[in-house]
Amino acid sequence: YARELMELFTLGLFDPKTGKPNYTEADIQNSARALTGWMPSLIAPFVGQFNISLHDSTSKTFLGQTGDFALSDIVNIIFDQGTPSGYTAAYWVCQKIYQEFVYFVPNTSVIDAMANIMLKNSFAIAPVMQALLSSAHFYDNSVIGAQIKSPVTYVGTLVREFAMTYPAFDPTEPFVLSTDATGINTYSDPNPTLTLLTAICNQQGQELLNPPNVKGWPGGETWLSAGSFENRELYSAYMTGDLLDGNTINGVTYNLAFHPVQYRGQITNSSTMNEGQLFSALETVSLPVALKSGGLEAGTLTPDPSATDDLNDNAVPKFAVALTQLPEFQLF
Repeated sequence: YARELMELFTLGLFDPKTGKPNYTEADIQNSARALTGWMPSLIAPFVGQFNISLHDSTSKTFLGQTGDFALSDIVNIIFDQGTPSGYTAAYWVCQKIYQEFVYFVPNTSVIDAMANIMLKNSFAIAPVMQALLSSAHFYDNSVIGAQIKSPVTYVGTLVREFAMTYPAFDPTEPFVLSTDATGINTYSDPNPTLTLLTAICNQQGQELLNPPNVKGWPGGETWLSAGSFENRELYSAYMTGDLLDGNTINGVTYNLAFHPVQYRGQITNSSTMNEGQLFSALETVSLPVALKSGGLEAGTLTPDPSATDDLNDNAVPKFAVALTQLPEFQLF
């Protein structure tokens, strides 16, 4: 825990200004001694308890300071590191924020500005987020569409972007137990559609609430491979093609409906547009970057430029299926 506290959550391995290691193996060992006595609670889950009889109360040297340190001392010393005081931890936290919300390749000058804002606000995150999300950099073309959607973001985009509906989740609804004639118990899933959406995330390498380790998922380019991209194309076609709504597969009925009217309703005056105009407008809404060669409306679907889109035909659903097959749809 002493190592991970510094490496993964507060300081990182190297100082952002000097490039030197932020701590030594001796610092890890001495901070671990300071943390002795802490253990999981025997009564409440996810709660720590302290047993003073197990605490090492001898003198310890940690990050250049010496004393009989305990947990609070270790935390305070960590958050004093850097110039100005606390800069190292602030930079590390802001780098994580930047990589999550902007681009997985850090921009050191932007993160430096974020860290200084965090220090001026006593490590409060809200002012940092406000400054970042309202900055010109956040809307710069160099970072628009630079992120690869995680499996959760990918599935969430499909559901929300295309106005899909599925049965509401009721956490109090149990799995239904039944017993057959031979006495074997079986359980039926009360919400198989939601289970399917979760399973899609799992198959893409992101099992919800179960990261591979305390560091979490590596993210970035690791989310896509030839296999995972093909898998995304398959599920996108199923969902936007409305192939799962009311269909029974292997004895399980799914209810996941795509609503073209609501989807196209994101575009003002969409009912007065011809198909080419509508497709072009939807590309702007649904994709983070413009498509080359005029986009889908210029060739893939060959819309009728003279007629307004008829909501009773398959024009918008076909467009949605084609759109989600694109590499650009994997970005945000």
